Amino acid sequence: MFSWECANDVILPVGSSNVKHINLIGIGDTENVSFEVLTNVNTKPGLYKLNMVLTYDDIEELQTITEAGTVENQKRKEIKSKAGIYIGGTTDFDVAFMEISPAGAYTFSISNIGNNGANSVKVSVPAQANWTVTDGSNSVILGNLQKGDYAVAEFSLKPKNNGQDLPIKFEISYTSSDGMRQVQEKIMPLYASPSATAAGSKLPEEDNGSSVFPSIIIVFLLGAVGFLLYKQHQKKMKERNAEKGPYEEQIEERKTDE
Repeated sequence: MFSWECANDVILPVGSSNVKHINLIGIGDTENVSFEVLTNVNTKPGLYKLNMVLTYDDIEELQTITEAGTVENQKRKEIKSKAGIYIGGTTDFDVAFMEISPAGAYTFSISNIGNNGANSVKVSVPAQANWTVTDGSNSVILGNLQKGDYAVAEFSLKPKNNGQDLPIKFEISYTSSDGMRQVQEKIMPLYASPSATAAGSKLPEEDNGSSVFPSIIIVFLLGAVGFLLYKQHQKKMKERNAEKGPYEEQIEERKTDE
C-alpha cells in the first residue's frame, strides 16, 4: 500500500484517494502508480515537501501460529520517505496588433496572460515565408513581465503580398519561475498594408509638384491679363488721339508725360 501527503494540502488528488494498493511485486519487478493531482492557481511557485509511506507484507516471514492454519503477518513493514515537488510551470502570452506607422513599422503588444511571472522576456520574428524584417533587429527585449503585465514591441516588416491577411509567427523566449529558459510560439493573422515607406518617400515630390505647378499657371494668367489690358488701353488712346486736333493732341501728350 502506497500513500502520500503534501504539507498543508497544497497538492490534492482528484478522481481518487491518495492511496494505491498493489497485490504483489515479484523479485526484481517494478510497479508504477499514478495520481491525478491539482493545486490552487494562486499557489506561490516554489518547492514543497511530499511525505510518502509504503506498507507491505514480507511473504518469507509469515508464520503459521495455530493448528487450524491461521496465517498472521508477524513482520509487516513500513517505509517512510519524503521528496520535494516543485510547483511552477509555464506561463502564457497573447500577441495583439496595435498600429502601423507611416514608415512601415508594425507595433504589437505582448501580454502575460498566465498565472506566473516571466523574466527576461524576448520576442522575435523568425525567418518565414509571408513576412520579412526589413530594418533593424528581428528581436526585441521586453524585460520582466509579471502576471497581467504587457509590453510593446515594434518591427519593420515587409509582407509577401499586400492587401490580405497573412499569418505571422512570433517566438517568445523567457525564464520561468523554476529558472529554466522556455520558448513559446504564437501565430496570428496580420493584414498586409501597402508599403508605407515607399509611399512616404514620394509624397514630398508630389506635394512640391502640385504646389509649384498651380503657381506657374496663376503667374502666366496674370501676365496674359495684364498684357491684354495694356493693349486695350493703347488702342483706346490711339482712337482718342485720332479724333482730336493737333493742339489738343499736344495738350494730351503733355498730360500723359506729366
